[in-house]
Amino acid sequence: MLKWIGTVVSVLILGVWVWSGWYWVRIGPTVRFKQSWLGGPGIPNNCERIMVGKGMVTAMWVRWSERAEYARRIQREERRLEEIPVVWVEGLPDRPEFSWRLPSVEDSGGSQLHLYVPLWVPFMILAIPTALLWWRDRQRIPAGRCQKCGYDLTGNVSGRCPECGESL
Repeated sequence: MLKWIGTVVSVLILGVWVWSGWYWVRIGPTVRFKQSWLGGPGIPNNCERIMVGKGMVTAMWVRWSERAEYARRIQREERRLEEIPVVWVEGLPDRPEFSWRLPSVEDSGGSQLHLYVPLWVPFMILAIPTALLWWRDRQRIPAGRCQKCGYDLTGNVSGRCPECGESL
């Protein structure tokens, strides 16, 4: 079961990685959506935006020390008050573009911090154990054979493998 789940999720991550070479997907939570996550007005979620593009996931958020000022500013600027985040897709240049950087957290110099996670990292973290599960299942010796050497034990009543001497 785990090998199938790992395979499906790995293929999905790989598909998103390839697709992200041509498009950006941006999710910008609205004020009400941010407030609903933490339970009330004046308590916005500090996540500013999540983006997938150029082969990576980028999350931008406001420092905890600046949340109050951010909340005042965002409530003045926000025009959409729906309960769902605003999602939009933008095309990248004609040729695909991918980033191969390592995961990192960077300071923008302002009130925001940025987390960069290239999609190849979660893909590798999931694909390697999944490949090992597939390989392990391929190496399994079927029932009715010696588990040490693979000799066919059909009709064997002695309790020992005649090929290698392993007890059954």
